[in-house]
Amino acid sequence: MARFSFIIPVYNVSPYLRECLDSILSQDYCDFEVCIVDDGSTDESSMICDEYAARDRRIKLCHQQNGGVSVARNKALEMATGEYIWFVDADDHILPGALEYLVTVIRSSGCDTVFFGADRLTKKARFQYDCTDKDDFLSSHVCYCNPLMIFKREIISNCNIHFTIGMKMGEDLEFQYKYLLHCTNIIAIPYNFYYIRERNDSASRSSASTQNDFLGSRCILLNMITYLENMSYRGDAWMGSRLAERLKCYLKSASRLPDVDRSLVQGDVRRFVGCYRALGYKEFGNFIFRIAKIDVRICFVMYRLLLRSKGLRRLGD
Repeated sequence: MARFSFIIPVYNVSPYLRECLDSILSQDYCDFEVCIVDDGSTDESSMICDEYAARDRRIKLCHQQNGGVSVARNKALEMATGEYIWFVDADDHILPGALEYLVTVIRSSGCDTVFFGADRLTKKARFQYDCTDKDDFLSSHVCYCNPLMIFKREIISNCNIHFTIGMKMGEDLEFQYKYLLHCTNIIAIPYNFYYIRERNDSASRSSASTQNDFLGSRCILLNMITYLENMSYRGDAWMGSRLAERLKCYLKSASRLPDVDRSLVQGDVRRFVGCYRALGYKEFGNFIFRIAKIDVRICFVMYRLLLRSKGLRRLGD
């Protein structure tokens, strides 16, 4: 069994894929496997995957018809045998020295979860990590990108955590929220081990991103109600703040959609606030949610005014 399993879904990323794979295969620490799922690429990505798999036995490769990133990640998780999971997007790359540092920290701490920081990792970087109380740490630290974390595969497997199929945005956050409910030993490292490439054609920057954000936030909120109720979970403030943020995101994106079904949104808000309040999340009693329960149109006006004021401030800079 390898120490690390890299999970890499691939779809039409040929300009960046070699850099991604080279950044992993060139690491000084070698006890890892790379689980690649080519999700029906129509560019040269499939050929590049075949090329790398032929020359390195640590690469496990699966070609499949296009099913979306959640299907690809779930398949790669089935292929994985490593003790720890690192999700990597095929247009990003990891930084030199990352694995060697991480394995030293993991051996020293016995942790099941690692959060990365933002500081620059250099050869002279001081060996450093913080063991923190889970609830306190998660109440003050939020990770919006799964590649900035290391996950324990045993937790994912034993708790049957997977990515929800069909979601175009937010599927990684739902996966992370479920995982964080079960992990127990979190450490935080101040250094950054991962490079995120900013692309104008990425999903978060597409013309449909507002609609996808709306649908993704709604899906997370619905799915988490079922998940938490089945666990008979009465949760902590850290989870409440994350779910409350998703409801705010849902309302903000709804306010920007010209043809949104207001009756649907109104019914959703009342359901979400009622269910999460019943689960013990006090964050759902704040002012904006009380207003939204009464009349969601008031919320829409407030968010639109806020967006307009931000735009005016940017014009004045």
